[in-house]
Amino acid sequence: MFAPHPEDWPTLVEKFKRLDMIWRGIAPSDLQAIKAPTLLAIGDADIVRPEHTVQMFRLLGGGVAGDLHGLTCAQLAVLPGTTHVSVVQRVE
Repeated sequence: MFAPHPEDWPTLVEKFKRLDMIWRGIAPSDLQAIKAPTLLAIGDADIVRPEHTVQMFRLLGGGVAGDLHGLTCAQLAVLPGTTHVSVVQRVE
């Protein structure tokens, strides 16, 4: 990674703090409007609960019997032994 302006780091941190305070998630209707192939990846030790990710997966059309209804363009990956932070180390 490359930070072209490292002096701007405090500004970025403040923006993330504000976002954490006001973020209320994505509206179900906005999720359902996504038509692009979508991969939801979560660690089994993630701060995000698996139930929440499954709910998003279903809103994207996933979670149906693919043999009966066909596969959707949504995919769900639950990575074992993985946290919210360490998921980026699981690129393989």
